[in-house]
Amino acid sequence: MHDLNVTYSSCREKKDTEVHELEGNKDQEHEMLRPLENENEQLRREIDAMKEKYKRMREFAEKNNIPIKDRKVPLTMHGQSSA
Repeated sequence: MHDLNVTYSSCREKKDTEVHELEGNKDQEHEMLRPLENENEQLRREIDAMKEKYKRMREFAEKNNIPIKDRKVPLTMHGQSSA
């Protein structure tokens, strides 16, 4: 019976160590992702601003009969549906 308790205890310690290591790895990955998520959000805002500027320029061109070549730019902003 003593051998079973030692084996169980050893397995339990190994599992606890692995869980602790995995949680540490997860925390590290979250820390690494945070700057990337911030950069992506900044890029989304910049793209949305460019789309809005492009949209206003097209509207100005149409109002003033200025011919422009269609560029097939999707004008939906992030977080909006295309409907």
